[in-house]
Amino acid sequence: MKYFEKKLSVFLTTLIFMVSIFVPMNIFAADEKKANNDVIIESIDYGYDKTFKIGYECPVTIKVKNNGKDFNGDIKILIPTKTIGFMSSNSYGGYDAYTKSISMESGSEKIITMDIKLDNYVDNLVKVYKDNKVVAEKSFKALGGSFSGTPYIGVLSEDNVNMAYTKNIAISDSAQSVVVNFTEKDFPQIYNGLTSFNTIIISNFDTSKLSENQYDALKKWVEKGGNLIIGTGENYKKTLSIFKDDFIKGSVNGTSVIKSTKLDENGTELNIANLNVDNSETVLEESGKGILLKSKKQGGTILVTTFDLTNSAVVNSNKISDFITENIKVYGTDNILNENDNNLFWNVENILSTFSETNKISVKMLFSIFTIYIIFIFPSAYFILKRKDKKEKMWYAVPALAVVFSIVIIGYIKVCGVNDKYVTSLNIINLTKDSETLESYIQFNNLSKGNNKIESNYDLQRISMDQSSNYDQGKAVPNKIKSTINLDDNSFTLNDVNVIDSNKIKGNAIRTSSGDMSLELFLKDKDIMGKIKNNTDYKIEDAFVVVKDGGVIKLDTIEPKSEKEFSLITSSIVGNLKNGPWEVIDNFFKINQSSFNKLSKKNK
Repeated sequence: MKYFEKKLSVFLTTLIFMVSIFVPMNIFAADEKKANNDVIIESIDYGYDKTFKIGYECPVTIKVKNNGKDFNGDIKILIPTKTIGFMSSNSYGGYDAYTKSISMESGSEKIITMDIKLDNYVDNLVKVYKDNKVVAEKSFKALGGSFSGTPYIGVLSEDNVNMAYTKNIAISDSAQSVVVNFTEKDFPQIYNGLTSFNTIIISNFDTSKLSENQYDALKKWVEKGGNLIIGTGENYKKTLSIFKDDFIKGSVNGTSVIKSTKLDENGTELNIANLNVDNSETVLEESGKGILLKSKKQGGTILVTTFDLTNSAVVNSNKISDFITENIKVYGTDNILNENDNNLFWNVENILSTFSETNKISVKMLFSIFTIYIIFIFPSAYFILKRKDKKEKMWYAVPALAVVFSIVIIGYIKVCGVNDKYVTSLNIINLTKDSETLESYIQFNNLSKGNNKIESNYDLQRISMDQSSNYDQGKAVPNKIKSTINLDDNSFTLNDVNVIDSNKIKGNAIRTSSGDMSLELFLKDKDIMGKIKNNTDYKIEDAFVVVKDGGVIKLDTIEPKSEKEFSLITSSIVGNLKNGPWEVIDNFFKINQSSFNKLSKKNK
């Protein structure tokens, strides 16, 4: 019996050793144990009256009560994250954690709000930690999510009744607008809390009630592509009270009354403010007075009406909703906040994976090694020992072969660079005269196990390039945290890293523009010519012009502060992106998709 137990012990020890190589450690570990019931999560609210835009941040508000002793800890919202990559099986791979510090005195209550992304019909978790132990836990399921193309309009006004017409503003032809009425208490404190919104309207509201953080969030939201509409009129003093910096600068010379037909065919008396806004243009006039001014702010637009949008005459007019709708479409910006994570012509994920800076582990090779072991090596050992009449040696041969097999696997993974950190990045820069909007897509390959913390001035988040909603909601979520977003210091940590995982994060930022690029078309000797002006400080190499039908014209290098002429008729067309990027790559680099993987890493 002892002999059998000894053999079984050797076999199980070897099995555990092999399993530990491929199964990641549980990130929650022992800190799941509840310390006590003194801390209670009393309620969890999400979205805007239970409404939110899928794929964009929305507020999650948690009310916590402490019936025990004083404590300092953390509160985490755990959101199931979709599995990406090989054999994902349309399931969830773990959680993304949004975390924030929390300090509570005995007998106190605290309300914590975090702006996070939610999915429909998914069970999310809220956990309160004290001394790295969970002292309170509660789940919630988000319902009522709108698809990403739904227009969201935020309203800041002290007269929401007279702003009720905003629900009829039809920004999109495919979806009805969702209107959210804010106060100074619930207006987001950070930019991420505004990403759902296409338009924000401020009228008859004392903007000086907004905090410095709220004002900064609003400015950043505009700069990144938002449409801000400000109503002034007789209430211009309080509506413009916070705009004392260069964001909106100008002067007001009192008010006057005009008769307008823009809002009502029969004419409407408007009490307008005589505004002068620096760096703006008057886009609508009546009776010699400007009634709509437009300013560009990097990626976004500010539209200022010289009348109050809550004025009774305005509200009772029959065209106010159409007036705002039409002017947003004509003078507003194509809201970049609604762009998804895919580039216009090809998938960002494929670019990052194809041009990865590291040799990737081949799942096919791993299966081959497994197959050789199971089909050939293991049976061969059995028949050899059987022929020599030493079958009892299998108790030692199996663990020994398993160890050798494990060493081979470890060696292969080591050769592939799994213990090194590799980063591949793709930056998409949108140039305008006022700013550069930078989107940075970053892939981490073959990371070693353990936490990998990233600190950046960018807004970082882990992204799933797979936008499919066909994930099995019934499957349990693995008890591990894939990434942690710390809202206290804006840091990002990859917690759980597997050998064949591709971990992708996205960051974005706005910086002062170094200039823009422009294209002019003209006729020259019966030829249609184009002139590219590079007004930036960048040297543009391997430049292409993509025409509307997808055709790609290759240009020579364009030096900074220079221009380049080319013919739309006689220039070499190197492919059409409607046929996919590989046609362009094949024609220009003479590399087709089938031979690409045979190239050396340097040539790739």
